[in-house]
Amino acid sequence: MHDNYANNARAIVQLSLRPVGLKNMNLIFQQSKCRKCGVVLLEPKDEKRTPCLVCGDMARIHEVEVKDTIVLRDHMRVKGKHRGRGRFFFDVRVGAAFYYKEREWRHLERLIDRDNNLYIEIITDPKTGEVIKEIKEPLSEHKGHGSARKRNPS
Repeated sequence: MHDNYANNARAIVQLSLRPVGLKNMNLIFQQSKCRKCGVVLLEPKDEKRTPCLVCGDMARIHEVEVKDTIVLRDHMRVKGKHRGRGRFFFDVRVGAAFYYKEREWRHLERLIDRDNNLYIEIITDPKTGEVIKEIKEPLSEHKGHGSARKRNPS
């Protein structure tokens, strides 16, 4: 009879792993074990606890496993200045950039070269590699963008 209880208790092991919600985490499992014999028990939280099917003990150990993912993104910026002059003559940006309008991360490559009158900007979707925007034009023609853009008074 004791063996039947043990077999039944072990058969429940897979069923006792149940997802539990927790904000900002990807995956959580919770299980209850008998403190005395270590058998995994299927016991709903809100119901009255019953004795362990194997040893009869009422004490429990509750285990929770939390898994999450961290994504790191990089961005580099390099500026060059001539000695004795105030403004930079080139500005290069390469890396991840968050676009608030679409609420997505994009890959940005931008070159501003004042000495050679050159503006290059390539924006791609890092997931698909699709080029979203590609601009190559004289810097003198690149007006009305960024801080030079006209703003609507609020």
